[in-house]
Amino acid sequence: MPTEPLTIGVIGLWHLGSVYSAALAELGHTVIGFDADATTVEKLQNDILPVQEEGLLPLIQRNKTAGRLSYTHDLADLGEVRVFLVAIDTPCDKEHRPDLSSIRELFTVLAPKLRDGSTVIVSSQVPVGSGEEFQTFLRTARPKLHFSYIYLPENLQLGTALQSFFHPARIVAGVSDPAAEALIKRIFSPINAPLLCMTVPSAEMVKHALNAFLATSLSFIYDIADMCEAYGADVLRVSEALKSDARIGHSAYLDASIGFSGATLGRDLTALVLKGGEKGITLPVISGAREKNEERWERILPFLRSRIPRLKSVTIGILGLAYKPNTSTLRDSLSLKVMEALKTEVKELRVHDPMVRWEEAKEAGVTRLYPDPYVALTGTSAVLVMTAWADYAKLNWKRIAPLMTPPKLLFDAKNFLWKSEAKIKASGIMYAGVGRGIGSGNSRILS
Repeated sequence: MPTEPLTIGVIGLWHLGSVYSAALAELGHTVIGFDADATTVEKLQNDILPVQEEGLLPLIQRNKTAGRLSYTHDLADLGEVRVFLVAIDTPCDKEHRPDLSSIRELFTVLAPKLRDGSTVIVSSQVPVGSGEEFQTFLRTARPKLHFSYIYLPENLQLGTALQSFFHPARIVAGVSDPAAEALIKRIFSPINAPLLCMTVPSAEMVKHALNAFLATSLSFIYDIADMCEAYGADVLRVSEALKSDARIGHSAYLDASIGFSGATLGRDLTALVLKGGEKGITLPVISGAREKNEERWERILPFLRSRIPRLKSVTIGILGLAYKPNTSTLRDSLSLKVMEALKTEVKELRVHDPMVRWEEAKEAGVTRLYPDPYVALTGTSAVLVMTAWADYAKLNWKRIAPLMTPPKLLFDAKNFLWKSEAKIKASGIMYAGVGRGIGSGNSRILS
């Protein structure tokens, strides 16, 4: 528990806000979660999560029972609050350009309600320079107001958000003044992790740089995977060797696939390119990483055409709809992009995902979502494993093979099932991974 608990208003209750509200309450603070959408608030009041997140529901229930956590859609209920944490989801368009209109609107509404000594913490994903914009707005709207500003770049990955919150490698905070630094130390005092305080622009750049580095690492290994295909090497063994080098490390993002998905990495690449352009700076490495990722998934259709001559007459199975395992989020899902490209090229698409609800899938344009993977794969000629769900590593391929029709092809988009490759092939299913230029043609996909 913190030595001096605070009352904190968390604004925005989608994934980021719902996690922050519960986790801050768990630290001992009194938290009022606000969202302008009454339906979102009502669902949380009734223990219905906006996005599935492991361990979040019991955390919410426990802290509501303890009286430390409540939810409201009336901003007036935050009247006595002095610390506001902005966790509004920042949407972006198909080009990953962020839309800050919701946050700007919030500052317009919030400005008259702030009192001297208030602190505004922004954790929403915003481009570098946003902190200066928001602070300038508040100074213009309230010239005599004394306030502090903090940018807290979030690193709460979907599916493992609570682990990331309670056991971070470090906490980064951009602070406007010494009072802001003292406050952020007070908020996170129960967490045993280094606190790196810096200027607001520096913290904003940390978020961009971190995601851009991860994305660049992935794009690098995609290039290496292509070379492995061409020269008969195995990218899995290459990645293993790279990670064993102390200068790189075992946690390095060096997993070859058909591309990364979700808006998190892509939006920071785009933000850096756009913000660099505003200053006349070109970023060829970062631009190249973005371009490399965008073209990866488009290779699936040519691959299927090369292996299945009468593609329009066959049924394709899709295992995995969510953009990553342990979440139901479909935003920027590669599965949806692939399905959109395939829907006019094949007879039927049959889909399974262990967490995505039918209502979400239907809204995203999915026509058939099966609760049982074996039923989903019945009558399919090819299976695309798009999401690395642990459930799929446990599938019985000897049971699946008789359910399929020739040519019985499995495409492992994430190289997730490489340990099961021998079993899959022994069942009579052809296995294809990414960057696996070894052995027979069955192991090759992107060349």
